[in-house]
Amino acid sequence: MRVYFNPCFNKSMPVEKTETKKPLKKEHNFSSSSNSSRSEDQSAARYNGSCVVQHNEDVDDEVIYSGTDNAHKAKQKRTLCFVFFGTALLVASGIIITILAVKLLKANATTRAKKGNESCLTHEEELNQYDACTCKTPVCLKIAKSIKNSMNFSADPCHDFNEYVCGRWHESHPLPASEDSIFPLKMANLYKNKELRVLVEDLTKKPIKRKGFKSKIAQYYRSCTDVTTIEKKGKYPLLEFLSNFGIWSPIKTWSEVGDRNDLTSIIIRSHEYFTFSIENDKLYSPLFKGYVTSNSENPTQHITEISPPDLPLEPDMYMSEEEEDKKILGKYKNLLVNYVALLGPDKDAEKNIEELLNFEKNVAQILVSPAVKDNITRDANNTSIQNFLNTIGNQIDWLRVISSLFKPFSVKVSNETIVSISSFEYFKQLNNLLTKTNPQIVKDYIIWICVWKFGSYASAPFLEADHSFQKAISGVENQPERWRKCIMDLEQTMGFALSSLYVEKSLKEEDKSKASEIIENVRKEFKNNLVNADWMDVATKAAAFKKVDFMLSNVGFPEFIKNEQAVDKLYEKIVVNEKSYFKNILEMYKDKRLSNLGLINQPVDRSSYDLPPTIADAFYNKQKNKMAFMAGLLHPPFYSPDVPMALNYGAMGLVAGHEITHAFDDRGRFFDELGEHRNWWSESSQNAFEKRSECVNHQYSNYSIFGMPINGVLTLNENIADNGGIKVSFMAYREWLNHQQDKKLPGLSFTPEQLFFVYQGQIWCGTYREQYMRKFLSGSNHSPNKFRIIGSYSNLDEFSSAFKCPLGSTMNPLKKCRVW
Repeated sequence: MRVYFNPCFNKSMPVEKTETKKPLKKEHNFSSSSNSSRSEDQSAARYNGSCVVQHNEDVDDEVIYSGTDNAHKAKQKRTLCFVFFGTALLVASGIIITILAVKLLKANATTRAKKGNESCLTHEEELNQYDACTCKTPVCLKIAKSIKNSMNFSADPCHDFNEYVCGRWHESHPLPASEDSIFPLKMANLYKNKELRVLVEDLTKKPIKRKGFKSKIAQYYRSCTDVTTIEKKGKYPLLEFLSNFGIWSPIKTWSEVGDRNDLTSIIIRSHEYFTFSIENDKLYSPLFKGYVTSNSENPTQHITEISPPDLPLEPDMYMSEEEEDKKILGKYKNLLVNYVALLGPDKDAEKNIEELLNFEKNVAQILVSPAVKDNITRDANNTSIQNFLNTIGNQIDWLRVISSLFKPFSVKVSNETIVSISSFEYFKQLNNLLTKTNPQIVKDYIIWICVWKFGSYASAPFLEADHSFQKAISGVENQPERWRKCIMDLEQTMGFALSSLYVEKSLKEEDKSKASEIIENVRKEFKNNLVNADWMDVATKAAAFKKVDFMLSNVGFPEFIKNEQAVDKLYEKIVVNEKSYFKNILEMYKDKRLSNLGLINQPVDRSSYDLPPTIADAFYNKQKNKMAFMAGLLHPPFYSPDVPMALNYGAMGLVAGHEITHAFDDRGRFFDELGEHRNWWSESSQNAFEKRSECVNHQYSNYSIFGMPINGVLTLNENIADNGGIKVSFMAYREWLNHQQDKKLPGLSFTPEQLFFVYQGQIWCGTYREQYMRKFLSGSNHSPNKFRIIGSYSNLDEFSSAFKCPLGSTMNPLKKCRVW
């Protein structure tokens, strides 16, 4: 005999346990197996008129009460018992149904498997609590605060996601007077420059025994910050530089004593000092760009490429009738006038200035002519120097020009030497222009471009004249601090030397490894996305898979920069004079130029780093089929080991997806897995790609900012990369969630998917001056950041699902543009 407590009674009493046969169970549909057996047992007991008692053991026995109560009282007690348990069963059933409904809703919203504690991020009521699933590191606390401070929670994410995530960004990120814009990528570079300043200034404060790259960095930095010596020398270093070119008509100092060089000699001398800018990938050498690059027809070899030049202003601006453009053109002329005035003007200076500016305008007109403009966007063609001359004319001695490039390396160049030409049409029209122009005007223009490039390295008056021009085109109020100019020039010319200092102090090997893992996971998801590209035929899709598999990835930095002797050798030819800042900068630019030209007889190394690792940026090289993610990028806000993976996949994953997609944009798609320029697309796949691309072009062409429209053609490739990058980075994060549980940020009630999109969107927050945006729209191949957010997310179903945006809302339009 056991004693059971029965709630139908007010005291414990002995009961006898008697076995009885259970009735056949009815069939019921329950969604939870753990609850079904108990419910069925309770139902069976009810049907027997028994009172079931729950206790710590499995109880499915009937209970028979002993005693000799009269039948009426027994009946009352039985009735009370049934009422009590009936009510209890109804309440219990309601609770069970509610729990099941909540779980079903959660399952529909977020379908994923988790390891460990499954309740970590599955209940919205827990999202704001500090628990085991909340990241409480200082980095997370700081980022959570930054996210909240940047957001406009009153905005509707389904109407304007940019306003939702960036609506208050400018309040916590005021635009400095010395900047034309501020946004996370630029902030990462500004912060990195501060770190470099500390490292470089440490070198200047202690004796350096070895005469290697560290001593050269220290000497250059001292010369750059020695403003007293720079001011004492005044204009004379610049005048000495100009004496190498002979007569510059606007100034009198050298007009009578300068050597009268022919046009080809002036071209050769001027090109010694021009290299690609690491800031905007432009090369401002006069009349044309000449450099060594991978051979698109044989990607294992290098080749000399000759292409149209970049001008100080965007070519369209020279002919523009808009008042703002005319104002900028006037400021550009003032810069030239001011430089001439500082150097000592000749009596005919005004006439000379007008002539050379008119020539520059004629060059700009060639660049914007449809036959040239359309052709520049295409890739170069290989030809012999002789055929090049036969096609375009001989106003420039091209054999002599190209031979001079490689004279320091004893490389023999002949008329049969193969070169790569970008836009034959430009060089035809340039040759015609030279035929009709006084050679001295052309020389004056070439020398002016050299003055424009290096004038600001002279004394303060020249720097102030340049700042006045920069203020007009970008709106900046103050000049940047002196140390910043010094660091930026070092990064431009001795970038790998700076990187050697930087990675030693600022980058952990494990960060490089973890970032690489994210990049590889995004690569896998790009391949999975290719599987679903039903508009591609099987053969084209197979070639695309092969290209993704062959794609190289540089992450962080090359190993050689850890070897001090190897870095010394890289810069062994640079001679630095601590008391000659202007000569130092010329020496460093000339050395960088030679390091590029010296590649001509070397095989292409696909794995080599093309840019200094200090840069906070990433790139895709179509001729090497290679991505590069610089060391400067492996820091917040793009990567941190101490934050939820939603942030790392949202930022670093986005960058990875963007660069991978560039391999399949409207230019990258014409190169195969090894970087050879060839069409590996079927006609049907190519037609489908072009149709989808036209949708993207039309979409972005309908956006405008400050009353200025976006050029959908100019920005097409970057827009394709943005859309593809967002999609595959989200796919990679979702796959990660299928196997791991993510942390949440304190005080933010976002689901993991929402946090991914919010943080990713904030990577593109920014504040811009109108002058900067005007210049940006006229020349950049990127869309303004606002539309990188709105344009991309409005094409993504997963975004609309995460924020439950109704179909037809701004961020979930009926028509979406999708390439990848």
